[in-house]
Amino acid sequence: MRISNQTPTYQPTAGAQRTSFGAGSFGKQLDIAVSRHADQLEVSAEGAAWRNADEMDSSPYLKLLESYEAWKAQQPPQDLPDSWGPTEENLAYLKGHYTGDLSWEERVDALKTMEQLGVITKEQRYDAMGSTAVVASLDEIIEHTSTHVLKQYNAYLSGGWNACFQDHAIGTFQTADDLFAWLDKLLESDA
Repeated sequence: MRISNQTPTYQPTAGAQRTSFGAGSFGKQLDIAVSRHADQLEVSAEGAAWRNADEMDSSPYLKLLESYEAWKAQQPPQDLPDSWGPTEENLAYLKGHYTGDLSWEERVDALKTMEQLGVITKEQRYDAMGSTAVVASLDEIIEHTSTHVLKQYNAYLSGGWNACFQDHAIGTFQTADDLFAWLDKLLESDA
């Protein structure tokens, strides 16, 4: 990754004919800054390159969450059952509330609702949505996150959320039946 200086370009006045700011290191730096037409931020990584920070977009994961928040603001408030965990009451509520084909926003909502009811854990929700995995060191977190985000971003550009989340459970929840089949497997493995 290369980040250029953010030094403004020096434009001498018409009367001044200066060719150099001097032989010292500060003078040389000023000469370099003057010779640049515009400073740029250049980020390069495997499979992606941006010329400046304004061209960078939200990650597909964040786009999905932003879309979900906008969708959720238009929905009536949910009246959730009072029970906690994978109870018959909670499962009946989920099966009554989520039916048929599920939009991406409904998939996120179903996972968040399951977490609110204690049917799944936060970690299970994150895992289903393809959130970053927990790793041991800061270096591993940075490396894993950057690789993961670039892979998701490139997949999103080529095929939308279906391509981006194809390797994660949320990508398989095209219908409510798919969602509940996943939940049944998850609950069986936890038992």
